[in-house]
Amino acid sequence: MWEIVGQDRPGIVQQIAAALALHGVNVEEFTSACSMAPMSGEKLFHANITMQIPAASQLADLRSEVEKLANDLMVEANFVELDDP
Repeated sequence: MWEIVGQDRPGIVQQIAAALALHGVNVEEFTSACSMAPMSGEKLFHANITMQIPAASQLADLRSEVEKLANDLMVEANFVELDDP
């Protein structure tokens, strides 16, 4: 699962989806919401993405892409490994 939190802006979902598509990731569930930041009152974007990555060897490439995208979008992005059902 990929957890994302950052300032909301137009196109953020498209940029995230494009990065996942570039690596052939299958999105199983994508939930998002917005909230107001407690101190600043800015609109925050929150997303949780459950996905299947095609090959374990691509995980390092995907993580690198996510880190770059997180820096570009100025968001916090964390991978949480889930156990297989």
